[in-house]
Amino acid sequence: MYDKKTAVIVGGGAAGIITAIHLLRQGNDDINLVIVDKSKGNLCRGIAFAGNLPFAPLNVAAGKMGLSSIKPDDFYCWLQSKPGYLENGNYNAGSYVPRKWFGDYLEDALQREQARCGNRCRVLNDEVDDIDLGPGVNQYSLKLKSGTQLAAQYIVIATGNELPMHIFDNTTIEKLGGRYIGNPWHCNISSLAEQQGDVLIIGTGLSMVDIAGSLNYCGHRAKITAFSRRGLLPQIHTQPNEITLSWPSQASLHEVFNLLRGNIAQAQLNSYAWQDVIDSLRAHTPGLWQGFSVQEKQTFLRYLRVYWDIHRHRMPAESAKMLQELEAAGKFVVVSGRAKGVEVMDDRIVFNYTGRGGKPASVTAGVIINCVGPNSDYSKSGNLLMVNLMAKGMAVQDELKLGIKTGRHGELLQGNNEPLTNVYAIGGLRKPAEWETVAIPEIRAQAEAISALISSGGL
Repeated sequence: MYDKKTAVIVGGGAAGIITAIHLLRQGNDDINLVIVDKSKGNLCRGIAFAGNLPFAPLNVAAGKMGLSSIKPDDFYCWLQSKPGYLENGNYNAGSYVPRKWFGDYLEDALQREQARCGNRCRVLNDEVDDIDLGPGVNQYSLKLKSGTQLAAQYIVIATGNELPMHIFDNTTIEKLGGRYIGNPWHCNISSLAEQQGDVLIIGTGLSMVDIAGSLNYCGHRAKITAFSRRGLLPQIHTQPNEITLSWPSQASLHEVFNLLRGNIAQAQLNSYAWQDVIDSLRAHTPGLWQGFSVQEKQTFLRYLRVYWDIHRHRMPAESAKMLQELEAAGKFVVVSGRAKGVEVMDDRIVFNYTGRGGKPASVTAGVIINCVGPNSDYSKSGNLLMVNLMAKGMAVQDELKLGIKTGRHGELLQGNNEPLTNVYAIGGLRKPAEWETVAIPEIRAQAEAISALISSGGL
């Protein structure tokens, strides 16, 4: 007889649960699984699929959101098989359905695997604060906030996106009080809508779209202003068409963008949309990103990222229509410039900025919502686990502050550049190595690879 090994998944959001499901499906009875999730009532959902916002459509079509790379349409097939989902709308596999539905799908899939595997999988409502080397070979000791310690041979860190970095200093935040919402995913949208006050959203990406849409859904009739440095909105999804294009395995940043422009021009001559070209590049992005020099990556982040993001991370046509209708009614406006500061009055907030041509401008609002996107500088995040691992050299932040350094299998790289044996990262943590790593199609591929590796004994 011999003791079973234990795999611990840190985080019970989408990335962690997809990994858990694939690990259970591997059928290795010699590995017990523990999922540690700090949220209460949000297992399988995390921030993205919790359903806290009434207007929050997926940004990937339902027909591509399945748990398995072999059957990417599984999520849509599941919706078709379950009453109460598709009956009340004109949905198809290309539809961008509510995010909450995907959380329901993950929850159902996990429950089915747990029922099949018996007591091999358990869930702890707790938080992993630190990891130390254990007494055995390739064994780890996980320290939980509750004081509990877990022993494990395999660890998958799936902590998801961090909250946005605060856009004001602590003194200003204190003055703003409840009129500043630093976490857009946990604001009381219905209460804000009832107040009928003007709202300023800092950030013009997909989170802003969801917040504006949710306010509108809840009956908000006052003005919504969205502010960012350049004032660019996400571009719009079109009906996808598969296109086969030639992309190099390695090229300079300049060569890649020249080729991208050329492929778009050629594709449009053949009645394809530029969106199809961007989508065809997606699978090649990690390899190309890895071939860029640090200087090229810095150039991309400084000058090109904002344009890449709005073309790569697009919004559904229904979301664009909603914003256009609000704008036509005078209830939504986008402004751009450099933020200068905020004045806190008794009855209002005045946000000052420098607009085009260096002209001073301001926005008056009753509340400010931070939608600048997740903070990836873990030295300044609330992720105590990553802070502790970095302090001990068991994990390393990359030089561009995009995430942490990982190897080709997602294994954490230590300060000496050696892998931390059988400790893997999944999702946004892997952005320094892969760039394209935060959407479900990429996450499921990572989960499949990690679960197969663990099931076969790991690295």
